[in-house]
Amino acid sequence: MFGLFNTVKWNNDPNQQRLALMLLEGAKYDVSRGSNGAFLNIREMIAFTQQCGWSDKEASNRFIHAVSMLKPMVDPNLYSAAKAIGQNLYNAYRA
Repeated sequence: MFGLFNTVKWNNDPNQQRLALMLLEGAKYDVSRGSNGAFLNIREMIAFTQQCGWSDKEASNRFIHAVSMLKPMVDPNLYSAAKAIGQNLYNAYRA
């Protein structure tokens, strides 16, 4: 039950929504080879997650959740790129 409550809470969190959009912009950048979207700077990502008050563990979980938020809304190529970015960030924050 805690997981479901957390999911609803995170879905409605403006910072979580912003995180999903950041991953989407990064995916667009990757898929378009830099002609669309925005490059994800790891320093900016760290600053963002710290500003949100998230621990590294919470941030890593939120990256995965952000990817799951995008799945029903984007085409498979963008989803695949966002998933790769989210997984890389998850791994970096868990290292």
